[in-house]
Parts: sequence; C-alpha cells; structure tokens
Amino acid sequence: MLINTKISYIVKQPLQFVLPLLFSFASLCCSASHKNHLTAAAAKNTPSDIKMLSSFLFTTAGVIVDGNRVVFDSRYSNAIDGNDAIKLTNPGANFGLFRDSRTLAVEARQPITAGDTLFYYMSNLATGIYKLDIAVQNLAMTSGINCELIDRYLNTRCSVSLADTNHFSINVNSVAGSQASNRFLIVFNAKTVAPAFRFSGITAKKKDGQAVALTWQVNQELDAANYEIERSADGLHFSSISSTQPFYHDEHGGNYQYNDLHPLNNDNFYRIRLTTKSGTAVYSDVVTANVKGLILPMSIYPNPVVSRIFRVEIKTIVPGKYFLKMTNNRGQQVYAGSVVSNGFPSTHSIQLGANVIKGDYNVTLSSAEGIIYTERVIVQ
Repeated sequence: MLINTKISYIVKQPLQFVLPLLFSFASLCCSASHKNHLTAAAAKNTPSDIKMLSSFLFTTAGVIVDGNRVVFDSRYSNAIDGNDAIKLTNPGANFGLFRDSRTLAVEARQPITAGDTLFYYMSNLATGIYKLDIAVQNLAMTSGINCELIDRYLNTRCSVSLADTNHFSINVNSVAGSQASNRFLIVFNAKTVAPAFRFSGITAKKKDGQAVALTWQVNQELDAANYEIERSADGLHFSSISSTQPFYHDEHGGNYQYNDLHPLNNDNFYRIRLTTKSGTAVYSDVVTANVKGLILPMSIYPNPVVSRIFRVEIKTIVPGKYFLKMTNNRGQQVYAGSVVSNGFPSTHSIQLGANVIKGDYNVTLSSAEGIIYTERVIVQ
C-alpha cells in the first residue's frame, strides 16, 4: 500500500509542489537499473514551466484510489527508457499508464502531436462508481490539437480540455468489459473547424411537491443532434426517461432544464447523453437527488417474490395504457406486458416464466411519454 499512500499525499499538495514530490515517488517505483532522471530535468525547469497531464481516480466519497502522470518535453523520448517510472502493482486497485508491455506511474514523452495516444491500465477495481479527474498544466496553448477520452466499454468519446481540470464519472460493474484493463485511452487529434462539445455543468435538485429539477449547460451546439435524459436507481444501469432537441445550434450553446415529475422514491441518479450528428455519444457527469416520502404510483408485493408470482398495484395515475417491463442486472428484458388504468387503484397478477432465475431485478412502469417508476425486486 506504499504506492497508494504516497500518491494520496502528493495529490493533496498545491500543484506547484507536486512535481518534485511525484518525481521522488516515481524513483521508488523503479529498480536500481531504472534510475529516474526526471529529477535532473526538474532542476532545469521550475515546476510552473513543466507541461504535464495528471490522471487520478477517486471514490464517490473523494478517497484517492490511484493515479499517474505524463510529462511532455522535447528532451524525452516516446519509448520506454530511464526517464519513465515503472509502476509497482498494488494488491488493491491500480490505475497506471501502459506502454510497450510495461505499466508506468510516470511517463516522459515528446511534446504532443496529432495522432499521439496515452493508454491507461487499470486492475483490481471493485464494482461501483468512481470519479476520474484529468488535470493539465501548461497545455492550454498546445496548437491545433483536440484531446478525447475514449471508453471502449461504452463506446464513447468525451472531450478533454487542455486548459482546465476535467471530471468524469466511471461505472465499474460485473460485466467483464467494464473492468477491462485497457478500457480507457486518451487520443490527441488535429482540431477541426468546430470546437469540441462540452457539458459545462449539470445539477439535480428536489422541487416542491414530487419533482426533481435537472439543469445543464453546454458550451456550443454546432454538432448536437439530440439530448437524452437518463435515470438510474443504482448509478450503473441507466434508462432514458425523456429527450429533447438542441435549441441553440450555434457556437455559444446555453442552458437547459427538465423536470422529472415521477422520480424514484429513493436515490435518483441522472446523466445527460448527447448524440452528435455523426452518431458519437457524449455523456455528462452523473448527479444524484434523494426523494423520499412520495406517493408511489406503483407497489409490488410480495417482495421478495416467491413461486414466480407477484402482484403489481397501480395507484392514482392518469387513465390510459401502461407498460410493465422486468430487466436483470445486465439490462436484459425477462418480462414484458401491459396494463390499463381507469384512474383508480387496481391490482394485477404477474406470472414469471421459467427463464427468470433467482436474483435482483428492476420492474419498470412506463407510458408512451416515458418511464414513470422503477422498483427493485428480489426473486427467490
């Protein structure tokens, strides 16, 4: 645990003091035959002159998990040599850099050019939600370069600012792809005419009554095609509850608001998904709102479910046709049906098939307008 302890100390220091400390830390990660020479380079540069990109993984409680750093200078090589700090694998979670079959804590490279790629390597991460912070220093003037974080599991590309600290939410679940060691990488590409899209903020706040107000801002909408408002009961499995078209269609962007009139009677996790005109998906940060004491539109009993039979009580909702869907932890549908409400409470018996094995499931009530309510059930 020496590695994580050292990083935890370093990242709490002011940025101008971090580099010499991390160089000292990096030397601990190297064998005697890999003496780190970055300290000598640091003596020739003041910390405020050094160009670098630092990546740190945190829990949602703000506890550091692990981290790494890339330093850019014309005196370094993109190949692995004595200027790179080899990372010692921790028994706990690891989040390093990967190059030429080696895992690094610090990578020294040539100045950034279009086509460069940084490969992350992660291992031993427990399932849950993490925050990835990508901080930059002296990279704002990197000419003609766009930076993107690629998630191979979600198949998404998110813009990374070279002028400010970037915050991303990462979900690690039981699916093998979400835990893949090579899930994330950073690519540097030549800038196009249109500026990269960015969410500049998202909030979720409980309103008077039974609603949650979501707000978000975007920096431009030149390539925006559609927004999806997504909600989750566990922060891992998201479903779309509404969508909206871009309003501004210009290089300035603006503000948006959406009211979730039927939030879950517990924790509500929200994120916004932008689909660009080229089909690329860009996600906002995940935010939460806790809403308790609601008049629930649906209840399920018995819960846990026994003998593959349970009852759904539909309460006071607008008359009409509604849809019931049951999905497992991987989002796979195991039951689908419909009910008709006359506006008064009604009870409906559900018989599950033999394909529904023991475990946890989500039962979702929806209408043509979107999801109304989701309840977690256990099948015994």
